[in-house]
Amino acid sequence: MSQEDEAKSWIVAFWASWCPDCFFFEPVFAQLSVEFSNKQREFGVVDLELYPELAEQFAIDKSTSSSQLPTLILFHKGREVRRLPAFKDDGKVKMTILDKKGVIAYFELDKEPSETSFAKKNA
Repeated sequence: MSQEDEAKSWIVAFWASWCPDCFFFEPVFAQLSVEFSNKQREFGVVDLELYPELAEQFAIDKSTSSSQLPTLILFHKGREVRRLPAFKDDGKVKMTILDKKGVIAYFELDKEPSETSFAKKNA
């Protein structure tokens, strides 16, 4: 892995094809990836039906009653730094409406990855 790859940020959407919220969010995520991908930031998708072990690895409830799908995780320098929906202090999932404006703000997509608060914190 090159030094450039190690500094890259990834926003990964974890979802399942049976999930209505995932289906409705898919075009928003695609649009975000077109607008905000660059040399420092990439976007990816993981189908948890094909890779169920990743649901367990990243503590994502993929049951039909889950309020965690889709889950967006931001990885910076290979480490998870942010996720939506987030968890409350008691471990329960915060109810989250994923929309374009909110995702841009939460993941600081309007900034270069190296200028974000999570990059400065993890420098």
